[in-house]
Amino acid sequence: MNKVDFTLILDCPDEKGIISRITEYVYARGGSIDELNQTVDKEDNHFFMRCKVVSDNFAVRFAELKEDFENSSFYKPGYKITFYNNLVPLRAVVFTSRSTHCLFDLFQRSIIKEWNLEI
Repeated sequence: MNKVDFTLILDCPDEKGIISRITEYVYARGGSIDELNQTVDKEDNHFFMRCKVVSDNFAVRFAELKEDFENSSFYKPGYKITFYNNLVPLRAVVFTSRSTHCLFDLFQRSIIKEWNLEI
């Protein structure tokens, strides 16, 4: 079992049952949904979702998530899915003006772990 904290980004044609399939996939592997946001572009009939998943006992290692999901019964052709590992800090390069308040804000958010950044 593996400790995970990842964000799943999904976009696909809209249809009934998408949220159910994603949440069932997470549940079946021992995950807990920390945040879930979704919207539908009604003009293009397209579905978008962002789902943050955490678990101390997830059944799949992060490196194998995409393959596991695509080989599961929860996957449907047409799903464009991306996984982001929240346990690995994002590397950021900062460009700033002469005003220091914006730079200090970024540093502070990084230091207090509000943002998981490596600056």
